Amino acid sequence: MATERLVIPGMVKNGIVVPQNDTPLPDGAHVDIIIGHADVTPELQSEFDQWEKASDEAWAIIDQWETEDQRPWATFTGYNFQPPTATSNGAADQR
Repeated sequence: MATERLVIPGMVKNGIVVPQNDTPLPDGAHVDIIIGHADVTPELQSEFDQWEKASDEAWAIIDQWETEDQRPWATFTGYNFQPPTATSNGAADQR
């Protein structure tokens, strides 16, 4: 069994990969198709970079919220998170 790899450039036409050279391919040959990098304009790359930055900022906010939610005393009482207050018998007021 051959272990060498051969790279044959090709193009997709009507949904079919068409080799761009005359290298013969035997019927039944197993192939790997690797999609090459598309040309990205500087404007499009800038947009991708802005989306990436916005995503990073959003994840940081979510991480912060999750950290705040892990506080054992955090209870939701309307629009503000407030720690429970102690009652006269020393038990925490669960509101």
